Amino acid sequence: MVRETVDGSGFAGWFAGALAVGAGIGALWVWDRRRRERNRRTDAEEERAQALEELAFSKGHGASSSVEGAPRRWSFHFVAKGGLSLIHFIGNRLHRDRDTRPRILLLHTSDSFVVRNDEKFVRGLFDTRAFVVKQFPRRAFAWNLVGLTFWTLRHIWRAQGVFFRFVDYYAVIPAFFTSLLRKKLWIVLGGYDAHHLPRWNYGVYHTRLRAWCARYAVRRATHLLPVHESLWDGWNTYIDPPSRTGVKSLVPGIRARVHVVHNGFDSAFWRPDPTLERSRTVIVVAGIPASLPQDAKARTAHLKGIWLTLDVAHLLPDVQFTLAGLDADILSGGRTCPPNVTFAGYLAPGELRRLYQRAKVYAMPSMTEGMPSSLADAMLCECVPVGSNANGIPLLIGDTGFIVEHPSPQDWAAAIEKALVAQTGPQARKRITAEFSMARRFAALREVLSV
Repeated sequence: MVRETVDGSGFAGWFAGALAVGAGIGALWVWDRRRRERNRRTDAEEERAQALEELAFSKGHGASSSVEGAPRRWSFHFVAKGGLSLIHFIGNRLHRDRDTRPRILLLHTSDSFVVRNDEKFVRGLFDTRAFVVKQFPRRAFAWNLVGLTFWTLRHIWRAQGVFFRFVDYYAVIPAFFTSLLRKKLWIVLGGYDAHHLPRWNYGVYHTRLRAWCARYAVRRATHLLPVHESLWDGWNTYIDPPSRTGVKSLVPGIRARVHVVHNGFDSAFWRPDPTLERSRTVIVVAGIPASLPQDAKARTAHLKGIWLTLDVAHLLPDVQFTLAGLDADILSGGRTCPPNVTFAGYLAPGELRRLYQRAKVYAMPSMTEGMPSSLADAMLCECVPVGSNANGIPLLIGDTGFIVEHPSPQDWAAAIEKALVAQTGPQARKRITAEFSMARRFAALREVLSV
């Protein structure tokens, strides 16, 4: 999908010129029509006389002869129509490309709110072209890469650079062309592209080819925009043993400028509903793609804290737990689901918002994250947050909720019990709107993109 911005400057001049050309061609067409009418009458008389002469000749010599009409003349009518169509086509192309703003190419890598809001902001500043990256199913992904190559080759010449979030296989293509043509490359680091946890096969640096693609792109980036400091350089002390995080330790030889730009969140959409009564419910959103193989789903569930949540639910039988972003088919290996756990499946944003508005607590038991939007969205709906001490989670929660230092079911159960009686939901919303608004992110992005 290619989105293009059309500028209205110069439209009046183009319209007047096209109108004059059309009027001239129309006048020539009328003149040619009248000329052909006169010639048609003359030709008819000549054909009649020629036919009589040939008939007399054939009778005198006993030979047969056929009467053929005058040779067809090429009509100016077709030339005029073709010329007008050509001028219209060229005019449209010139008019479409008349946007005088600098051009930036966008790679659409996710349908999340934060990605779409970034793209909308960039389109307001620049003339943009966008390409949708589709990594699933894998068979279609190869053709998608071919399309991305030709699309980049077509548009890169007039562009200042390429902007996208998340590094993966596809990042090699824009990195190659921007490096070759000395264009800018802005990469937003969001999470899995800045982590490597070999124990759980997590991160783009686990497999050799994927790691090479990621490192190739990061080394050739002109600007890196991690959404949290730990995605550039930091430590995750929530897991055992503690692990270093960030591309600084994963990709040697980085020459890019690094700008930490925190995510911004939509407080207009994610809002509380005072008419709804909150229940003793804990919401956990995992976001595990249904297309993943079963073993990959199990690893992701462990990293997202789903197995830990089931253990906590056993300890708190009077509390309702709702898991969204995954289905019950993730249970395998003899795992049992407590009766107080509900799998909500994959929900639309409006449905997810309604869950947040009815729940008392939002839990983020992930072992590793970037700056999770689901946590901030729930806080904007005035859920009391409980989160692990990993990456950007404590920064979002601040003093409006509870931080768990280690993945212990007992520690998590104690923190959730405190959150169920806390009254810090309004403070949680105020923190996100004040510290992590879209306006603050957009101001930082404007500064980075203008460098």
